[in-house]
Amino acid sequence: MKFYLQKLIFAAMLLTLGVVFLAGCGGGGTHAPADTAAAPAPAPAEGGTAAEPSPAASGDIRQLTMWSWTLGNYALAFDEFFDTHDVDFELVDITVAADDYITRLQTTFAAGGDMPDILLGEIGWRAITFHMGIWENLEQAPYNLDRSLIMDFAVGINLDPNGNVVGLENGVNPVAIAYKRDLALEWFGTDAREELEAIFRTEEDFITVGRQIFEASEGAMTLFAGPQDITNMRLNQQRHISNVNAQGEIYISSKISPILDLLETMREANTFGNLTMWSSQWAANYNESASLLFPIPPWGIPALLVPNDPHGEGNWGMFTPPGGSFGWGGTSFGIFNGSDMKDEAWQFLSWAFLSHEGADAIKRYVGVFLPVLSLYEDPEYTRGTHPFFGEQQIYEFMMEELAPTIPMAALSIYDAMIVDSLNMIAEVMLVDHDVTAEEAFERFMQDLQFRVPDTLVR
Repeated sequence: MKFYLQKLIFAAMLLTLGVVFLAGCGGGGTHAPADTAAAPAPAPAEGGTAAEPSPAASGDIRQLTMWSWTLGNYALAFDEFFDTHDVDFELVDITVAADDYITRLQTTFAAGGDMPDILLGEIGWRAITFHMGIWENLEQAPYNLDRSLIMDFAVGINLDPNGNVVGLENGVNPVAIAYKRDLALEWFGTDAREELEAIFRTEEDFITVGRQIFEASEGAMTLFAGPQDITNMRLNQQRHISNVNAQGEIYISSKISPILDLLETMREANTFGNLTMWSSQWAANYNESASLLFPIPPWGIPALLVPNDPHGEGNWGMFTPPGGSFGWGGTSFGIFNGSDMKDEAWQFLSWAFLSHEGADAIKRYVGVFLPVLSLYEDPEYTRGTHPFFGEQQIYEFMMEELAPTIPMAALSIYDAMIVDSLNMIAEVMLVDHDVTAEEAFERFMQDLQFRVPDTLVR
């Protein structure tokens, strides 16, 4: 019997605390959904009712609770734990809209309400929850997590303010540039990864080729779907640079100004189209192909590419982005330090995100690879490929070539707000071509200062 129980409860919360952050799989593009097989909407719709409890919910079965925006195929992987372990508890997943998650944690904790046993943290806003002091230190007894067993980047993005590892990463998310082979042959005369990497060595190549593509297609084709494909890429390639200085002030001029300069130049060259990231039109473009290049992490293959290009099997390839790969997305799983199910939570989480059995289940059902070093001692772990990519061994490419090069992430509690402001100004520059990069930077700073009025922004 499967003891995995999912209660579809959509919480309608008043945003009384004024926390500003991104939807779990959308808006800002700095983070990925926990559901790597879901449709690409930014978050599940609010409203709805709870599902009927399954028979497993009765009797002596205890409930290990978790809040998530949606699990998708992770649920199938998690089922294997309960199929293969004789335990007296079940996993109850309570669905909370991603953009309500932090507020619900804060209000529930402040009111002394029922908190989930398992906590989740998206890459774009997990630092906010880490600062709440509610995550269990996984390096202390009885967990005794050895951080040397995990990739350095996955340690660095799961540290609380005291430097303790408080979460386990749900996957390694290096980004490649994906392309359709038939369109690559039509426009570039080749669909070979190495030859496309030779065409796109620098950002200047994006600009030059993008202008040529737009002109040759008489405006019907662009290199990228929209400006946020560019801002997301450039910002994440600099994610090792902290967004705050030693005094805790937001200090980002050196990161944002060059991005807006690049955006202005690309806009004038028509390098990108007018599609907003996570919109239905942006998702449909994987099939319609009004653009040629698609930045994509491993989770994006089942979550974005497959559902939006139903006839794309064998027609996709990928190559290394100019400037190197970068991390896009990721969800941290940890334990609420007030839980009375800590042992059960660790038994489940350590199986899912540290064991070879859990890694195999997540690879099979989700197509994501874990940041556990011992897994890569077995060449079979990264062997194989996805049907959409034909003969190209994309798993070896992404996990053995790209993953070791992604920059470490320096997290701050302002990360999501910075991305929100950057996405806003990218839209402004797209709509109004008279807005220069310099003017855009001033508007960006004003918008960010509005979002965080008590913090000095430079």
